[in-house]
Amino acid sequence: MRVLLIIGLLFGGILFATNPSKDDYATWVKEQAVSENQDIFGKLMVSAVGGMLVGATTTRDDFIILSIYKTDLGNGAKFEALGILRHFVPLPVSGHAGLRSTWMPGTTSPDYPHIVSAQAEGKWLPADGYVWINNPPVPGDMRVKWAPGRLSTIHPHVVAAEVEGRWLPENGYTWIANPPVDGDFRVKWIGMAQPSMTGNYAKANCSYVNGRLFCPDPGTGFCWARPR
Repeated sequence: MRVLLIIGLLFGGILFATNPSKDDYATWVKEQAVSENQDIFGKLMVSAVGGMLVGATTTRDDFIILSIYKTDLGNGAKFEALGILRHFVPLPVSGHAGLRSTWMPGTTSPDYPHIVSAQAEGKWLPADGYVWINNPPVPGDMRVKWAPGRLSTIHPHVVAAEVEGRWLPENGYTWIANPPVDGDFRVKWIGMAQPSMTGNYAKANCSYVNGRLFCPDPGTGFCWARPR
């Protein structure tokens, strides 16, 4: 009986001495972040502050011989781990499926400008209006460029303008709200300009430039041309 008591005291002392601290937890999280299979750790490492981020968003339940750490990842996502004997064991969190976060298509990359997450998990695409500088892209090369005239993949009948970040209605369309309201990309069909009996276009004032008839469409700002 005395032997068991001594063993129990010794084991308890070891557990007490090896109860990992919050700094130990932060270090462990940063080490785990290098694993590509642990998606949830990628969310922890979005910020470059690393351990400071973990420390600011983590609470510790200290039970003397062990600790439970709870990290708030934001948007309702949480992560918990049991710390014992200087080791950590991830714990399932109520209301969340396992330890994996959810891949969100269309989310802006925190690391690369004008890059968004694709439908396929782990894949990335240029943001609307942009294309890869190298196409097909070289692995690891996330550089993109603005592509004037490119149809929007989000807003129907809207094309990228010459100025980066600006948009125009597609040929034959005009803004529903004119002048357009910021963020309102709704357009309506006004029809293609058609030539009249006099050779001019019916919906615009036309003129000859370098032997060609140009008719600016007042709804879109584009010009329509045909041989003189």
